[in-house]
Amino acid sequence: MRQRLTERWIRSCRAPATGRAEYVDTACPGLWLRVSGADVKAFSILTGASGRLRRHTIGRHPVWTLKEARREALRILRQAHRLQPLNAASPALATPQAEAPLPPPDPMPAPRPAVIELAAEPSPTYRDLVQSYVELHAKPNARSWRNIERDLLHPRTEPLHPRPAAGIARADLAAVLDGIVGDGHPQAANNVRTRLGMLFRWLHDRDAIPINPAAGLRRPARVVERDRVLSDDELARVWRATVGLPNPYGQLFRCLALTGMRRTECASLRWRSISETEILVERTKSGHPLVVPATALALATIRELPRYGPDAFVFSNNDGRTHVTAYSAAKALLDRLCPLETPFRPHDLRRTYRSGLARLGVRQEVAKKLVGHSEAVVDRIYMRYDLWGERVEAAERWSRHVEGLVA
Repeated sequence: MRQRLTERWIRSCRAPATGRAEYVDTACPGLWLRVSGADVKAFSILTGASGRLRRHTIGRHPVWTLKEARREALRILRQAHRLQPLNAASPALATPQAEAPLPPPDPMPAPRPAVIELAAEPSPTYRDLVQSYVELHAKPNARSWRNIERDLLHPRTEPLHPRPAAGIARADLAAVLDGIVGDGHPQAANNVRTRLGMLFRWLHDRDAIPINPAAGLRRPARVVERDRVLSDDELARVWRATVGLPNPYGQLFRCLALTGMRRTECASLRWRSISETEILVERTKSGHPLVVPATALALATIRELPRYGPDAFVFSNNDGRTHVTAYSAAKALLDRLCPLETPFRPHDLRRTYRSGLARLGVRQEVAKKLVGHSEAVVDRIYMRYDLWGERVEAAERWSRHVEGLVA
């Protein structure tokens, strides 16, 4: 059974009622955890040579921690690779025949014995390790794994792709980031630097590389925080311009302005998640579902769209099978319909919503609950009241405000 092992998961794992259970670690190739009677947990590693598998016992948990077991497994795998000889038919492996005549005695030194050459272990390249990182770590743990892969394989990193990752130095990474900044994309360079730090830290923790070249690599550009908030006049102009967008993009932008949801959170809504009183956001950045009060204006906006079934997507252009994704083209058309002096992004509507709630006198803790912003640990533990009544009142107040702007 494949399982991404963690210390917490191993401690909670229990042996089956009869027999034993075995788990293959998805983060370290070949590492097995065997759980048998009395909850005895032992690490082992499988290696293959000449078509046969061999199991090497590493030790029991918790005498061996997961991190130590992974390092030992990688060491055994590397050693097994180095000990595999080349094809015996190779001239390098030929040994003198027993019946060959002895050389005549002369003052020349005795011939040196033949040296058996071992197969050299191929060094994984940067591109190989990026793919391993994406498959073993990014996909199981990050919904944005496609963005991570895109940044790690940025066109400026192409000179690194065929190179052994162990031979990449900090200067090579700095040259990549400087090239991205030189192309006029300083914030993209910051993103790539963050992804490179994650990749090489993951590789170094698993002894895949001897030195982490990204350690101490600073951001190539200053981080610019977005602070764009639309004024009431701009919000009204944008709202009216969305009427000129094709369905369902106009309704999508209006819902973003009314609810303050993130773009993908709103676009991925299904009809089953919408009732007369609330909208359930199943897909959120935090991973926890969010319940948004359903105002009359929001419901009227959503019900302009055709409904293809409870499991169908609300904002869809293929009969509800998938939600819309061509946001950039829709936003470009909206900019042509409503050119503003200062351009804005769809996420700026969320900031406008949160700032507008504060301007209307909504308390901070209520506004946080409405948009699903994270709370302090103490508040999460002790503040169990969900403020639903206050949230409904605040959402209605903002809805009336927007309706008054566009009336």
